[in-house]
Amino acid sequence: MKKPFTLLLPSFLSFLALLFTSCGSSPASLCEDLIEETNEIAEILNGIESKDDYEDVKEDLKERGKKCRELTAELKKFDDELSKEEKDELEEEYEDKLKDAFGNMMKASMKAAQHGFNPSDIK
Repeated sequence: MKKPFTLLLPSFLSFLALLFTSCGSSPASLCEDLIEETNEIAEILNGIESKDDYEDVKEDLKERGKKCRELTAELKKFDDELSKEEKDELEEEYEDKLKDAFGNMMKASMKAAQHGFNPSDIK
């Protein structure tokens, strides 16, 4: 049961590191979009109550995982443009929201793992 958490934790930590080095108002909207996508993934995972449920949402999860990777890549483009103060502001505004979203997704993934979900399925 630890496997989904173990697989998602490095991704979460990498994203947080990326976020803390991101910048600007455009990155803020990207962060909001990423939080929304992550929450959607958690909601989908929470709805999985059987192997059939999982098979029904597997493609949607893959698409949402792809969207999260795209958002993260867009955030990375802003990496060198922000001052330390701007980075600190982003961190202050989004750190807790991101932790909550990723925490919810990790909890949901552990529940969904009982029905065949594997975090690598959304890569």
